[in-house]
Amino acid sequence: MRLSAILILLFAALMHALWNYLAKSARDSRAFIWCLVITSCAYLIPISLVLSARGYPLPPRGILLALVSGFVQAMYFISLARAYEKGDLSIVYPLSRSISLVLLPMIAYLFLSERLSGLGFVGIGSVLVGIYVLQMQELSFRSLGKPILALAQRPQLWAIATGLCTTGYSALDKAGMVTGVHPLVYYNGTTLVILLALAPAAFARRAAIREEWGRGWRRILVAGLLMPASYGLALYIMKTDAASYVLAVRQVSVVLGVLIGSIVLREPYGGIRLLGGVAIFIGVAFIGLAR
Repeated sequence: MRLSAILILLFAALMHALWNYLAKSARDSRAFIWCLVITSCAYLIPISLVLSARGYPLPPRGILLALVSGFVQAMYFISLARAYEKGDLSIVYPLSRSISLVLLPMIAYLFLSERLSGLGFVGIGSVLVGIYVLQMQELSFRSLGKPILALAQRPQLWAIATGLCTTGYSALDKAGMVTGVHPLVYYNGTTLVILLALAPAAFARRAAIREEWGRGWRRILVAGLLMPASYGLALYIMKTDAASYVLAVRQVSVVLGVLIGSIVLREPYGGIRLLGGVAIFIGVAFIGLAR
């Protein structure tokens, strides 16, 4: 993987971790996420119209993929908001990001004709080990099974659902990128679908949404910019690099999420979760060296 691509993805990972922190720290995560989706649309629509006028339309196959991806992403936001209602950032975030690392390479191999080198698989394995360690409460044999047992808890189940959604829309978006569509035009299409899919639930909670906007509109404006910027950069790299590698390198955001959760939100077990972060960094380095 190119060094320039890795650097772009690391910057995107930082933005991704930051908007997730803003969503987690909101008083009403579901209302906050709805507001940031609306804000993202407001940012993207003018840019998308300009690009379309300059010869970057959304082709028919791209439209179909954007429709399906947008629906899956709407499910992603619902699951993420539910997970953040009760779960820690440093638990929900790593878990939701790890599931896709297991499934996406298989999907890319079966349907997108992509291949992973041996070093790439080692890197992905190292990332998964790091994410597993992040969920441990102590480094002992009796704690080895706790991350698995924790999967039965509601926040973890919602986080797993979020990860499954990430796997689905990442594969769809990789397929969308090979149609030749401009990443921002495509992403705006998916965002509009998200907006429509979430509209019934948002209308039912319109009072909570107005309240969340009133007390946190500055944070919403920032998060609404960070979210499309982060994924837009990832889509740009997906046009030339394997989806499995792109998704894996973005997992460095897990380390940033753990650090934010431990330092800013004062969540426990920071030392152990930092050790898991080191394993993730090693995995990312292997993935970057893989050919």
